[in-house]
Amino acid sequence: MTETIKKRAAILLLCAIAAASLFYVSTLPGEFLITSRSSIDVESHDFSETILLGTGITWTGLWKPTILELDFLGEDHFFKGQEELTFDLFIDEDRHIGSISEGNLIPAYPLQEVKNFKMKEKYMNLIVRMSRKEDQMFLNNVRSIRIHYSIFGIRKSRIMDFIEEV
Repeated sequence: MTETIKKRAAILLLCAIAAASLFYVSTLPGEFLITSRSSIDVESHDFSETILLGTGITWTGLWKPTILELDFLGEDHFFKGQEELTFDLFIDEDRHIGSISEGNLIPAYPLQEVKNFKMKEKYMNLIVRMSRKEDQMFLNNVRSIRIHYSIFGIRKSRIMDFIEEV
């Protein structure tokens, strides 16, 4: 009888240690940083072609997160989600795109959807695909980007100052 109690206590102790370890690992600090940003001169560009602009983002944590969605904080101090934007967002895992017209995009550099994007590396480019002058004017007035992400199923958010970080 005491042997069974010892086994159960050992199993319970191992489960508690595993749960505490998972909690500790999931709360390790990590953050997204904007490391580079591309832009175009709105006044000199006629927007006859769709433009792709890349923003370099680095993850500093140990475990790679899954990006759930992005929001932009504009000058009006309200966050705008992807469904409210007039331009499209993608991820360039290989970080090949800075600023390029869509017609010059090389097919070997596939773009990934932002929603539920599982990072494989610590670095990526957030790509904005725009075809209107108003899109660039909106981007010029973005104050912050909020990334919603998860690590081990635990949902988190990080706000990056778009103006000051680069």
